Amino acid sequence: MKINDLSFPYPVLGIGDDILPKPTFKGEPQVESDTTNYTFTVDFAMVNPTIKQVADSGSATYLCEVTCSSTLYRKSFRSQTTHFVIVIPKTHLGGRVDFQFTITVTKSIKAYTNPQFHEDYKGFSFDLEPGDLLGFLGEFSYDVDIKYDKLKSVGTFMQITEGPTLKLARFNLGGDKIDIQLPSTLYQQYRHSIMGNMRLANIIHSSIVFNALVTALLDIQNFGNTLWARTIKYRFDTEATFEDIREQNALEELETDDIIELAQRLLSDPYGRLFNTISTLLDDED
Repeated sequence: MKINDLSFPYPVLGIGDDILPKPTFKGEPQVESDTTNYTFTVDFAMVNPTIKQVADSGSATYLCEVTCSSTLYRKSFRSQTTHFVIVIPKTHLGGRVDFQFTITVTKSIKAYTNPQFHEDYKGFSFDLEPGDLLGFLGEFSYDVDIKYDKLKSVGTFMQITEGPTLKLARFNLGGDKIDIQLPSTLYQQYRHSIMGNMRLANIIHSSIVFNALVTALLDIQNFGNTLWARTIKYRFDTEATFEDIREQNALEELETDDIIELAQRLLSDPYGRLFNTISTLLDDED
């Protein structure tokens, strides 16, 4: 998942300095699922006595707005505290789901002021109506299609299949996974002699898999809605190992040299593993 910050104008508790202190997530949001539901558990640290008093009095509520563009799902969830437990049926969600947490006015508040306003607002007060914001707690997104527990596996974004009518191998980028399609003869050789052999897997990763991944990354801007592209983008945006590449450009705007390096990192140094495998095979022959 990806946690984002957002700033609002006028004195709204949030990431800016209009009103302090800044609310923060208490750890990363937790996601659990069973056969029918997703359960999202989120906690915030929010220390502002005035806002807490307004919320406790019922004039404001802690609110989470959930939206899913894939299914057109949109619903708000209220909480009496900054602890949220949100349960949503699996059938209501698909792809990316966005969560935005606010402290929202529910009853008219006259002459609202706060001792922790920025000094620019000292001496001012505000008349607030239902729907106005007292605070922005945070937001994050979660892709329900991504298998987060298997992100490091190449199999989460790539597969090798048979192309019965093909004479040469082809890469199909339009599906959920980068699909390496092999002519029937090659595919049968792969299936019966190569698949499952860890030594030979290192050779496959440094050749056909690496080629397919570089091809896909060079054209990722045209396949942004596919599951393989979303999975790779999530890893690129969140994993520390890609931070230096991230600082240079967004994934869709990387130069060719950076894409080649990114592909090698995603495959855990395929060339290094290839040469280690060759050395081991030569040692075995000796």
